[in-house]
Amino acid sequence: MAIVNLDLVGAFAINPGYEWRVNLYYPGNAVALSLWGQIWQSYLPEAGLTKFTFERATYDQPLNRTRIPIVLSSFQTRSIEPTEGGYYVYEVRSSLPGKQPIALLAGKVHVNQTLQNLI
Repeated sequence: MAIVNLDLVGAFAINPGYEWRVNLYYPGNAVALSLWGQIWQSYLPEAGLTKFTFERATYDQPLNRTRIPIVLSSFQTRSIEPTEGGYYVYEVRSSLPGKQPIALLAGKVHVNQTLQNLI
């Protein structure tokens, strides 16, 4: 079970053919954190659709938190079919050197229908 369940719907939904990004704010200095994340049609190993990219983390000392940008390129989102009334699932895991990976984020993913899908 993930620490935070966040559904990627509404303002967080993916639009095929467009870059998608969101910032993850982690408490403390976590620039050494190693991250991995993926979107699946369902929680089955062979049902993976695409993996998230994690840009360089930056530590904000006055706020004592680390900002980690999570990104899907327009090329990646173009390859994901709209979910219509359904959804996909995702998970983001983190690990520190010498520690077991933990699930940070997980939830449903909605992929919107866009004009690019209709062309």
